[in-house]
Amino acid sequence: MSNEFVSDFLAKAFRLGGVSGGAFHDFRMAVEPSIAEMVAGREEVSGVLLAQMEESIADAKGLLRSDEPTVCTNMDFHVLLAEATGNMMFIVLLRTLRAGLTTVAPMTKERFRGESIEYHERILQAVKNREPALAKDLMHAHLLQAGEVVNADDFAAGEGQ
Repeated sequence: MSNEFVSDFLAKAFRLGGVSGGAFHDFRMAVEPSIAEMVAGREEVSGVLLAQMEESIADAKGLLRSDEPTVCTNMDFHVLLAEATGNMMFIVLLRTLRAGLTTVAPMTKERFRGESIEYHERILQAVKNREPALAKDLMHAHLLQAGEVVNADDFAAGEGQ
């Protein structure tokens, strides 16, 4: 199976309602703190990816100032962390989650946008400082905060982070 096949399959599951907001959030809680920990524990992280993470944060801040939706840009940060692992499984899954997020959570009624950006800044700093435990804890806390928004009822109502 190709990466595109897996990604397409999962994206269709989102569109067809086979993945609930709760399942989406549970998956992220199980995987993303480990991704942050793994990347922060690396001896070296690509300077290009670090710059792209910084750019993603700056883009999200610009959108926030303009009162534009930040959900896609915020999710880009998570995809870039997955890319920094070098593990194709994480990369494909996070890219698919990003696509699925925009399908199941229309970019309306976003909450915690500023807080998400702040978490991203702190996670990036933990990565740069090679603090794996802190990066993991920050990602966990960030996703718990996002979980206040991302649940089955919110997705049904069209809300998301």
